[in-house]
Amino acid sequence: MRLQHDKMHVITLLFISFLFLSSCNDTGQERTLTSTTKSIGHLSPYLDQEPPGLTPVLFAPELIQSDGAELKVSFSLDGRLMLFTRLDSTNFRFQIFFSQNEKGIWTKPLLAPFSGQWEDGDTFFNSSSNRLYYLSKRTMGNGETPTETATLWYVSVDNNVFGAPVFIGRPDGLVKWWWSSDLYGDKELYFTGRDIEDAIKADIYVSNLVDGQITQARKLGPGINTDEYTENEPAVAPDGSYLIFYSAGRPDNLSNELTGDLYVSFRLPDGSWSEAQNLGEPINSLSEENWPSISPDGKYLFFSSNRGEGQQLPDVYWVSTSFISRFKPEVK
Repeated sequence: MRLQHDKMHVITLLFISFLFLSSCNDTGQERTLTSTTKSIGHLSPYLDQEPPGLTPVLFAPELIQSDGAELKVSFSLDGRLMLFTRLDSTNFRFQIFFSQNEKGIWTKPLLAPFSGQWEDGDTFFNSSSNRLYYLSKRTMGNGETPTETATLWYVSVDNNVFGAPVFIGRPDGLVKWWWSSDLYGDKELYFTGRDIEDAIKADIYVSNLVDGQITQARKLGPGINTDEYTENEPAVAPDGSYLIFYSAGRPDNLSNELTGDLYVSFRLPDGSWSEAQNLGEPINSLSEENWPSISPDGKYLFFSSNRGEGQQLPDVYWVSTSFISRFKPEVK
């Protein structure tokens, strides 16, 4: 089996590692987000960026790019709130940052008021964007870590104001570790996990999110998961019609090194998933492409890559999703 050991995949593995390792305890209180926000000259929508075509371009580099790594962009349904995960290049801690649209002006990204005391990341909204979900190693009220791996939390969102974090948990079933989640229809929770009997290979699973509880995990079928290679980081289309994910080691990976690419699979009428297809160039490259997410209007695909010349840590790119339809299989 080909395994991903390239230099840039260390970023993905570092993010995974925060789910396994303990993190520091909280010593402060939740911060408010109104008093420290500074405005800079960016107009809506999508941070006043020129919409991309069929070739990926950097997303708002002057606004969100840093010396660290930027991953997993999430936008609210009304387009007034944007979040992303950043890996600090000095302390290698994952934290969540946000920017909001205030009277047509996008604010400078700030550390989210519920992030910073623990390792946090991997944000995604529910369908109405009044809940923001994320993975965290934050402690419970008694100061004890709830599980050995990260757990799912959410904060309410009301007029771009975040509520206090609420604990949900982690999936039941034969899943040893889990990370990189996305939600469809407020019920289907897609995520990456590892079977208890397999300490190496990751696959994509789905659970139901019912009354604040995560139900038994079910591994997706052979259209997406393989016996040999790693599949993770699912991103579900807003209408649930397709799923984009990361996979490494497959024979059709574009790089001769052991980096990974983005793939797409379509939901079939019987509920199964079609045979995954490599998105190819120019979406994928000889570098690493990972951490996909899809805008709430379904028009844009965001992902991270280190494809820039001399680039080490990944930045966020975006591209029109109009290319997706050419991969859709014919249904007989």
